[in-house]
Amino acid sequence: DFVEQPCATLPELAEVRRRVDVRIAVDESIRDAPDPFGLALAEAADVAVLTVNALGGVRRALRMAENCALPCVVSAEPDSSVGLAGGLALAGALPELAGACGLGTAAVLVGDLVSPWRSLIPVDGHLPVAPMPPGPDRDQLAAFAVRDDERVGRWRERLRS
Repeated sequence: DFVEQPCATLPELAEVRRRVDVRIAVDESIRDAPDPFGLALAEAADVAVLTVNALGGVRRALRMAENCALPCVVSAEPDSSVGLAGGLALAGALPELAGACGLGTAAVLVGDLVSPWRSLIPVDGHLPVAPMPPGPDRDQLAAFAVRDDERVGRWRERLRS
């Protein structure tokens, strides 16, 4: 349907877009663009791929969708259902989507942090836009708790830096 972010900069994306007959999608360049609502973005891409975490939350991503003047889809990195809930809320709030969203990433994980009946795993290509996002399940949290002190230390150090 489209090629996502084949180049790093908006001028490079605009050049590719002029030369090929395939829709170009922009993702990282949205948050890095000097004027993410300006003409350069509209000239560089046909579709905006919005990622809630990268854009600073659901409200900021929704504001970007409302102002970027491009059709949008919502995507996410591999995450638990708890992490995907924001992307699902954004996709449900948009009046129209420019194609399939990339929110089925919980399926690639070994397990989820929510009860199986609350898990955001696509069925027939669809996810439910629930009135309440899934919350962590105590048993699932215990099952996936990291008990290796060295690994915990590395992650704590990484978060401090």
